[in-house]
Amino acid sequence: MLGQFLFALVLSLSCGVASANGNTDHFVFLIHGLGGDIDSFGNMRQALTNHLNADSRLGRVQVMPFKYETSNDSLRTDDFAKQFHDFIESSVQRYGHAGSTLSVVAHSQGGLVTTVWYYKTYLGVKGFNPDLAARLKSVVTLGTPFWGSKVATWVERNPKVFKTLKSGLGSSLGPVGAIGLRQVLDMALGSENTQRFRRHLMNFKIEELEHIFSNVHVLNIHGNANLKQITTKVKQSDENGDALSWLKPDIFTKLLPFVFGEVEYEADGVVSVPASTLNTIYLTDLSPDYKDGQWYG
Repeated sequence: MLGQFLFALVLSLSCGVASANGNTDHFVFLIHGLGGDIDSFGNMRQALTNHLNADSRLGRVQVMPFKYETSNDSLRTDDFAKQFHDFIESSVQRYGHAGSTLSVVAHSQGGLVTTVWYYKTYLGVKGFNPDLAARLKSVVTLGTPFWGSKVATWVERNPKVFKTLKSGLGSSLGPVGAIGLRQVLDMALGSENTQRFRRHLMNFKIEELEHIFSNVHVLNIHGNANLKQITTKVKQSDENGDALSWLKPDIFTKLLPFVFGEVEYEADGVVSVPASTLNTIYLTDLSPDYKDGQWYG
């Protein structure tokens, strides 16, 4: 119930004034995560469509899922950001009007794709239309590994094992079988992609950040999964041969200490809480001099 309220609140704040021409006034784009597809959001598309369109003040709201090829081993986050841009641009041109605004609800890697899309669009990088950045009003992320994922780090350290599992077991691996290697490596802790993202944030001027966050509502949702319940569910799935049967208990048990820690458990199953929080301040140290406990920069 709380999650539904937060979604509705953030997205409602984003919608603009209704138009009289019958075109879409506000677009809500749903973008799935690694190993996902347009069905990953379940009934969210219909639920948001019904809820947001019930308020006549919001105008006509259209919820559109975006699908990208997460199983492709050669594509990366930047490639998907361009595809996402083109999808948004064509949707606005086809169904929108000059005053149409945008929102994005993104799960996991979808949040990274969204962030790269917005960064390049905001700066007007070649092939990205800055007008779309000005239309963006809200972004909701669900467990997005902005600062990396331990699962991706494990894959980075064991690429041959990952490739063997993927090629040998295929679809029996469930969502793991639909994961592209280069995409996973982009999400490893300390990856070049993660460091590049951090440097880009540091290059923004304070005035630019204030402008962005005063115009775009951002909500990062993350949480801790119950370790005991997850372990029990994996064991039951293995016995019953259902949706999680691909995640064998012995593999799961060996992976747990590295990914989640043996004592503290701070993740939703894949992404830790600190890694999925965007409101972190980064500063560039302009001077190596520290005197009397004071920083001189």
